[in-house]
Amino acid sequence: MAAPPPESSPRSSPRSSPGPNGIDPVNVGCNVVFALLLLIPAVGLVVAAVVAVASVPLMVALFPTALTLGGIAVLVLYIRHRRERRRPQPPRADETAPPT
Repeated sequence: MAAPPPESSPRSSPRSSPGPNGIDPVNVGCNVVFALLLLIPAVGLVVAAVVAVASVPLMVALFPTALTLGGIAVLVLYIRHRRERRRPQPPRADETAPPT
């Protein structure tokens, strides 16, 4: 048995009937909304890719600077450490106490 024509289908409503040129406005509206909702993650992925690509030159430029500053910081700590070891240390309290 063949399916009834769309006009006599119980699911069809006057709102979703095709217009004069055969286009269903509700179907078109749903497709537009669906397309707009799909744009949200698509734009997010594009923005993430642009940020990732744009940050590469920034990282390339800042990496030597970070290494230089880190090297200077380690050098300053080493110099302070060496200077502290060269300075004569006062005797500790437990070394000067008489044995009991």
